[in-house]
Amino acid sequence: MGRKSLHYNGKVCDKHPELKGLRLSSSRVCVQCKRDYAREYARRKVQENDLRFILSRRRTYRAYRQRNIEAIKEKAKIAQRHPDARERKRIWMKNKRREDPERFRWHERKKYRRHRDTILQRNHLRALHRKKAMPTWANRQVINAIYAAARRQNMTVDHIVPLRGTNVCGLHVENNLQLLSREDNARKGNRFME
Repeated sequence: MGRKSLHYNGKVCDKHPELKGLRLSSSRVCVQCKRDYAREYARRKVQENDLRFILSRRRTYRAYRQRNIEAIKEKAKIAQRHPDARERKRIWMKNKRREDPERFRWHERKKYRRHRDTILQRNHLRALHRKKAMPTWANRQVINAIYAAARRQNMTVDHIVPLRGTNVCGLHVENNLQLLSREDNARKGNRFME
């Protein structure tokens, strides 16, 4: 005896005529209408903060992940190789951060608590390196004024020639400082742009 098919061709759906009447055998509903209903239901339950639904969904996803871990990893590798993957992820994160800033603040605080010692050590080493890179003839008042302007304008101070670049190292002096937005500074990183 053959296995029963999950789909059959029935009456053409008014909303999705491009499917040519493809329907689910179990509920006799249009395939796309069923997907749309499921998405809307899940969105509504998450919006209502239905804990039972959310926990059930997590359990289901966890079980699916355990069963298909190799396929998921392979799919992720392929997606990461896509030329636009980094840009798409950056845009996605920016939109999510705009939608729910409190959630991201919570994650950042959690990450800080988990890695507090490492972060403090890195900041301390950076401050020592900056102090070492500042010559005695540097004008500290002008440097402090640049940092104050950055705080007022909600920008970051960037070293034009990085203090610890791969090819060249700069000094912590007033003519090696520039104001950049956080995004531009993160994009520039530790590189020297001519």
